[in-house]
Amino acid sequence: MRKRSFILAIIIVLTTFSTSFAAPENVGVSTKTFTINGLKKTVNVVTVDLNSPDIELEVVTAYDGVGGAENFQSMINRKKPIAAINANYFASYDTLEPYGSIMKNKKLTYLEGTNTSFLIKDKNEVNMEVFSTRIKGYLDGNKENKWNNKTQSMDFYVFDVWYLNNKPVDTTGVYLYTPDRGESIELKDGTAIVVKEDKITKLVKNPGTINIPKDGYIIYYAKDAANDNYINNRFKIGRTVEFEYVTSIPDYENGDKKEEVVEKEVKTSQKTKLFGSINKKTKNEWNNDKNAMDFYLFTIWYINTKPIDSSGAYLYTPERGESFEVPEGKAITVKNGKITKVELKTEKVTIPKDGYVLYFGKDAVTNDYIKNRFVVGKTVDFYHEKTLKFDTTNIIKEAVKNNEAALEEPMGPDLSTTEIDLNKANHMISAGPYLVKDGKVIVDAVKQGFRDPKISVYRLQRSALGITADNKLILVTGGNLNMDELAKIMVELKCDRAMNLDGGASSALYAKGKMITPAGRNLNTVLMIHDIKK
Repeated sequence: MRKRSFILAIIIVLTTFSTSFAAPENVGVSTKTFTINGLKKTVNVVTVDLNSPDIELEVVTAYDGVGGAENFQSMINRKKPIAAINANYFASYDTLEPYGSIMKNKKLTYLEGTNTSFLIKDKNEVNMEVFSTRIKGYLDGNKENKWNNKTQSMDFYVFDVWYLNNKPVDTTGVYLYTPDRGESIELKDGTAIVVKEDKITKLVKNPGTINIPKDGYIIYYAKDAANDNYINNRFKIGRTVEFEYVTSIPDYENGDKKEEVVEKEVKTSQKTKLFGSINKKTKNEWNNDKNAMDFYLFTIWYINTKPIDSSGAYLYTPERGESFEVPEGKAITVKNGKITKVELKTEKVTIPKDGYVLYFGKDAVTNDYIKNRFVVGKTVDFYHEKTLKFDTTNIIKEAVKNNEAALEEPMGPDLSTTEIDLNKANHMISAGPYLVKDGKVIVDAVKQGFRDPKISVYRLQRSALGITADNKLILVTGGNLNMDELAKIMVELKCDRAMNLDGGASSALYAKGKMITPAGRNLNTVLMIHDIKK
């Protein structure tokens, strides 16, 4: 009897020893209740240990496409994650188009606006920030425009893209369409540039329904985005094309605003070409004494707009304000019709009350272009192209009026390069508002551009994700929450950074074989977590 008891005791000790040293779970599931502003709030929490080499994160879209929606359970069945949560907002009642930006497998598949974004590098290295993205395009391997001494004009190699795989609703937009969008796209007006294997193969005016090449993409300039000269000066058949992603962080303290998420309205100015003259000359003239040309003419394309085109020439009048930051460029200050200052390198524009500023983006013109035209003391005027009649005051007044929409867009220093490098990222989702930063509640839905009361005011079903200081990913769903309460809960959960995701019927959470929060509708975008040892 004693012998059997001794053996049993050994078994119990060994069992206890084995259990106490078992490998910790990479994914934990719990329900937590907090008292927030005197109210009891209960949320579902999934905790993922990002320190584990076995954890991998990925972004999944409906049927692996761009637009559309798929059943949450169907997406889980396809990808078999250990955990998943809904992600981007999308037009759930009509087009099923996503809002924000999406990256999958090192490729941006959708791009729009300024968003709170969650990025994944490698398998499980994560980051979170509010930023906008533009796609910088380069032709024939040149990353800047170059002055051509033979033609005495600029050779253009640089362009910007602001939308990726979006439906073409902005008539001033520049779009990129990849096979992720589908086999074809309807483009009624404007110009489509067909690129196959990174080479321009065709330019199509007013393309209508156009096929997206499987081994390439389409660059599309909507009808008000550029004139024929702009297109033809850059996009020549046979030229090679390459892209890189450039990000920038808005300064909400100085009034920058995120684009609307639910109620979307495009507010941008049209392009207006102005013909400028130095010393009232309407043509450049050969100078026999110098055996060279004297240059008197220049053109302006943008009136009081945000300087989004680095190859653009801009006119800024007092209606735009007193001063603001700009990306590095060149500026000419004109007071009472005369040049008073020429800056070959500036990042700030100061507009005189009795004049205006001519601003050239860094890729627009060379220093020689400026020096050959703009000299302190010379006069500046504008004239009508057909009659050559000078009418500076009325031409500027009409241009400002025609571009009043531009004045609704805050300038702000939001084009500065950030530490966010999308060129090294693998996956990304976008939503917002930004709830928590550096462990503190920072949420201000309206300041971040979310004016729909369903987001900014009401208590509803919510989804959120956060990152702790010790590198844990926190996935949360809960009902009857407003943004302030949700942010405070994320702080209680020790999040260093946290963001809101799409909510309401889109709120969905799954972990370890259990549907914790069933989605009330089909979804467009989902963040998934895999444990490769499970």
